[in-house]
Amino acid sequence: LEYRFGPMTRLISVFIQIQYRTNVLANVAYSLYLVFSLLTGWGTATWWLVAFIAAVAAAYTASGGLKSVALTDCLQSVVMLAAAFSLWWAVWSDVGGWTGLEKRLSEQSPEIAERMLHVGAQVTEGVPGGLVVIGWIIALTAYCVVNHSQSMRMLAARSEWDVKMAAVVAAAVTALVMWFNVTLGIMGRALYPGLTDSDSVFPLLIENHLSEGLLAVVVAGLLAGGISTFDSIG
Repeated sequence: LEYRFGPMTRLISVFIQIQYRTNVLANVAYSLYLVFSLLTGWGTATWWLVAFIAAVAAAYTASGGLKSVALTDCLQSVVMLAAAFSLWWAVWSDVGGWTGLEKRLSEQSPEIAERMLHVGAQVTEGVPGGLVVIGWIIALTAYCVVNHSQSMRMLAARSEWDVKMAAVVAAAVTALVMWFNVTLGIMGRALYPGLTDSDSVFPLLIENHLSEGLLAVVVAGLLAGGISTFDSIG
């Protein structure tokens, strides 16, 4: 950035990235705390476990550099995808698929069903759903380029072709996982209509809708996601 636009642009970008990535670290750390405190029953002592996970990630990042982060993240991404799909499928089955989801939300309120089940229902009236989808495709593709953790990897690619293909694959996977994650929240709204604490939706889905085998997969995915975030930002 400094080479292309000057030192002030680089400085502004640094401050933006610090604020943005610190926020992401906090979100991931709190998510790990919510789930692991539920599974272990340790209460606030669970923060020590989260701190230990972050410390381990920081240690191998500092010793191995970008290559160690890229290699471990490749393996962790497989675990994260398996966890996301496993949890989504279990909850989707329990909610009764699309018909069951629509029925449950309509029973709560037709307005809620309309707002949560139709693309573009929460934006300006008259905006086509397809336009909203295109907008998200652009945003998710751009994320893989402007996100600092992603761009570090891309700048280490072997060639321009590798950079382009990495952006295509990363954007596709990001869009897919986002769809699974967002629809999990909608299904959680259908399954727990009276829930006042929205932060507890994800731990409840894990606790109430997974067999022991799938629970192990999802916990491994959460752990992989946490480590991946800590090492990338670290």
